Amino acid sequence: MKINFKKLFLYIVITALIGSLFTFFSMDGMEAFQTVVNKPSFTPPGIVFGIAWTILYILMAISWYMVDSCKPCVIVYFIQLIVNSLWSFIFFGWGNYFVALLWTILLLGLVVYMILVFYKEKPAAAYLQIPYLLWTIFATILTYGVFSLN
Repeated sequence: MKINFKKLFLYIVITALIGSLFTFFSMDGMEAFQTVVNKPSFTPPGIVFGIAWTILYILMAISWYMVDSCKPCVIVYFIQLIVNSLWSFIFFGWGNYFVALLWTILLLGLVVYMILVFYKEKPAAAYLQIPYLLWTIFATILTYGVFSLN
């Protein structure tokens, strides 16, 4: 399989832009989260999130690139990506931790569904989503922790 690096790079950029779109509307809430909000003891330092999301967005985009001729794959990919992006606004911008918890559960279901759809098309694309699934599980647990402490 010949790799179109320009297309792959475009997919990485699109994924990162959509994935972080609502983060820009949540900056004040992110600052408050660092100083005011009670967090579980297992909350990683802020820098970990940026590193993790960079890696995840790259893996997600590579996975999308691998299944981009599969219409159902692309549809579920963008639905989960938008749901993912909106989580930042709900959690940080809106500060509604209960709704954010429900939202992460929705996202978790969408990620599992996406992996199943990708697997039918190209198993390797599904495997590349496993780190994202694990991070989403962790985010769900972390969101529950924040909700229960505040």
